Amino acid sequence: ATPAAPPPSLAKWKLVIGRIWPMALSFSLYNIGFIILTGFAGRILLEDGIDPSVASGIAGIPMWMFLLSVPLGGFLAGRSVSRGRWLVAFGCLTGAAAVLATAGGSHHWPLYLVAGLVGGLPTAPMLSRGRDASGEGTDITYSALFFVFFAALLVLPPLAGTAADLAGTGHVILVVVAIHLLLATALFELALRRTTHAPST
Repeated sequence: ATPAAPPPSLAKWKLVIGRIWPMALSFSLYNIGFIILTGFAGRILLEDGIDPSVASGIAGIPMWMFLLSVPLGGFLAGRSVSRGRWLVAFGCLTGAAAVLATAGGSHHWPLYLVAGLVGGLPTAPMLSRGRDASGEGTDITYSALFFVFFAALLVLPPLAGTAADLAGTGHVILVVVAIHLLLATALFELALRRTTHAPST
């Protein structure tokens, strides 16, 4: 039998994280933005006067739509000459616009539907570009990427909740989510530039 490969060294971890941190943060902010939206949507909708039984259904719409939009994003990214740049920009920016539009207090479910339908598109190109930026195997690349994701997940949702408590309204969460998505777009562009200008090895 072929002996198992030794686990990556600490130096290898540092190297990979150093290479992929913009993509890892982009992926983290993008995903956590939608996690925060889903987690706090019930509070926001109740503040808008939506019946609790209806609010719970609306809150879950984006994640249900991810079942369609994530595979669609992978399909489109595989056929994109720009390697997913436009998918990330379109998904994050349109998702942010839809989320902010819900602050108007009406048309909740169509806007949550739109946010979910476009919101899943960036997943595949972000993972693909993270692998490319690493220059290493997918095992350590995705382990490093999700290490950054879970570290951010421990911090960002509680901060969002604190912001809502300090503001006295859950609607501040909509701005927080939009900021997450805007930063995710900017960091994705930074990651592409770093990969483009990285010295060949």
